[in-house]
Amino acid sequence: MRKLFRSLLLTALGMAGSITAFAQHTYVNGICTDEGCSAPYEQPAQEDGWFVLKNAGNVEWFSKQIASGELTLNARLDCDIDFQGIENLHSPIGPNTGRKFNGTFDGQGHRI
Repeated sequence: MRKLFRSLLLTALGMAGSITAFAQHTYVNGICTDEGCSAPYEQPAQEDGWFVLKNAGNVEWFSKQIASGELTLNARLDCDIDFQGIENLHSPIGPNTGRKFNGTFDGQGHRI
């Protein structure tokens, strides 16, 4: 009986861990508001080889990808993007390390 109880308890704990691992994040303007968020910026949708940037979190996600060495990605703005009220967040797109961004960034007449 003890072995059965222990087995059921371990199974339940394992399932609880799985549920936590798949929990949805809460994003505001594309930025995760959950404490200790493992995915702080919402990844933009991809259409025909382009990342479609719709909010501040999408821009930050794209910026981080470029900074990590993904220098040939393509992105386009879907709308004007406002960083107002978001302190100390936006970093320029492209590293200042001698490596140059070789993708395409299409603002489509929109502004950040």
